[in-house]
Amino acid sequence: GLALSVTVAALATSPVSITRAPHVSPAQWGVIAASAVLGVAIPYTMDTLSGRITSARVVGTLFSIDPAMSVIIAALILRQTITAVAVIGVIVVSLAGALLVWSSGGDAVNG
Repeated sequence: GLALSVTVAALATSPVSITRAPHVSPAQWGVIAASAVLGVAIPYTMDTLSGRITSARVVGTLFSIDPAMSVIIAALILRQTITAVAVIGVIVVSLAGALLVWSSGGDAVNG
């Protein structure tokens, strides 16, 4: 799944990225590499490991709070203004995800 999504994203952005690649500085390549590791490789590895040590319900619940964490980071670290509509959207998405996961039933922890 991850390999396919990265491939599709690379193909979709290649018309723009190929023309811009010669203008990227070594420092910017470092930021791109760090972003790839911190934004894709490490989170994917942690998701995979957490799925092996706990149940899908627990992992799904943690995923349902991702939007809330994003808003908190945007407000505190990036100093972005968060609108009431955005907060309501985060609440609706998080609750929907949590309710879907917890209504699916099953064991709390794999055994």
